[in-house]
Amino acid sequence: MLNTPTLTNTELVDLWLHGKSANTVDGYRRYAERFFSHVNKPASDCTLMDFQLWVMTLSSSDNSKRVAVGAIKSLFSFAKQLGVISANLGILVKSPKAKNRLAERILTQEEVQLLINSTTNERDRSIVRLLYFAGLRVSELCGLKCRDLKARGDGGQITVFGKGEKTRVVLVGAGYTAYPQKKTHQSSHAQNAECTHFRFTTGTATQEIIDERIW
Repeated sequence: MLNTPTLTNTELVDLWLHGKSANTVDGYRRYAERFFSHVNKPASDCTLMDFQLWVMTLSSSDNSKRVAVGAIKSLFSFAKQLGVISANLGILVKSPKAKNRLAERILTQEEVQLLINSTTNERDRSIVRLLYFAGLRVSELCGLKCRDLKARGDGGQITVFGKGEKTRVVLVGAGYTAYPQKKTHQSSHAQNAECTHFRFTTGTATQEIIDERIW
């Protein structure tokens, strides 16, 4: 237990969320705000009954309930470690069970091909193909930069910074290649500035990208 002065709920939540990803901060903060709005008291005064009554107010899907309850359990665990509360009530609250619907979300190869074929330009086609063949999350793909791409044999290597602030390397096959080219790029910030370009090949389509965000 740390020697922590009395904190407001907002201060507690800020400390709890410090260092987490932007998406996690956004979602968890909403859960915390709704919880404290319901109980209308400091975390140190919350009871097990408060926690259970709040759970009963959740009207979303079982999976969303599980995430919401898990977030508040995490908050109370953090508050206990910080010394804000004397006992962690969260360990006494069971998270709702949610049906595993992974199989329902898996697309067949035919469905994936229809999705790829539905794109109207090579940029979008490259995005959909890369999402599928490299198994990237949307946030991971949006954060890719040229320096994350590297040619490797007949294919390529992608360095991905993803969920949980973890870095992983994804190898892609011969349908995707990336190789650097030095070119001149004009921008609103600097004219004739030197920057690294890549030619990113997906099948028969080739897209040139500059050393910032790819898409």
